Amino acid sequence: MHMQWQAARIAMREGGGAPDSAHGLDSGRHRPYIGNDMVTNSAPRLDAVFGALADSTRREILLRLSRAPSSVGALADAFPISRPAISKHLDTLERAGLVERMRRGRSNLCEIRPAAVLEATAWLEFYRTHWEGALDRFALLVETEEETP
Repeated sequence: MHMQWQAARIAMREGGGAPDSAHGLDSGRHRPYIGNDMVTNSAPRLDAVFGALADSTRREILLRLSRAPSSVGALADAFPISRPAISKHLDTLERAGLVERMRRGRSNLCEIRPAAVLEATAWLEFYRTHWEGALDRFALLVETEEETP
């Protein structure tokens, strides 16, 4: 890990590294690329998923759809908000890849799409294992120093 940071500092001094535009910035400067490819390349999708999951109404919609597909009208009837408000929540869930709306005659049937949740779960799992390992190493270091007179 120390070698990665050292290489990054050298790349910065020499003007190397990833351009800021690769990180969503347009300053023209370069900065080192240190990261996990899965995490970096899936950032826009993950942002949409976590943004969609940040709202309790959208989480409740997903819970209902996890049990069975539902029409927009039936979803609207289950919440104390207007049908257009439910439709806006469904738009957000659709953009995040969490829900798919299919036209069925005069109504729209909504189904859950679990792939986006699985991607977010993989991202969380990556960081969970990273931090568990780091904290385990830290605990071992503390225990070793406590035993040393």
